[in-house]
Amino acid sequence: VVTWSACDFGSYQELSSLPPIAAIMSEMQCTKIRVPTDYTNPQGQALEIGVSGVKATPSAFKPELFFFNPGGPGGDGYALPAIFASIWAVDSQDDAVSASQKQQLRQRFDVIGFSPRGLGSSTQLSCPSAQMLEPEDQSLSGRYPANLAAEQRNVEAMTRDCASNALKP
Repeated sequence: VVTWSACDFGSYQELSSLPPIAAIMSEMQCTKIRVPTDYTNPQGQALEIGVSGVKATPSAFKPELFFFNPGGPGGDGYALPAIFASIWAVDSQDDAVSASQKQQLRQRFDVIGFSPRGLGSSTQLSCPSAQMLEPEDQSLSGRYPANLAAEQRNVEAMTRDCASNALKP
């Protein structure tokens, strides 16, 4: 059983400064879905996946689901329903999609998004390591050979650590 409730936008609050998105965010409903960390042992340790949704606007249509996979790796789709529903709610002369087509999208589809494992509103994951990493400059001015080499060594060290220490919530 999935129970939907008001969303906790926490780290997504910057979106609420955009009026069309803020209006949609107030309509959104969210939930957490429990998934096993090991599908061969479904009763074992579990993670929670944050799922968000915007219901279709009332119409004669029976709503279908429009499910966003944010892609990645590293893409977070928790806020995508608010972003796309707000695009569909605003008429712009610059769009290739007409206002009536956008209205049909909002009427026909419940829009669903999610935070993949380890991201956003889902259970955060880490692979602990006691290894000291090299200092690195991740600013735009850090694109010099010695710094890039340090970044590469750090990525290799973290990859080795994660391979030997499974991801943990």
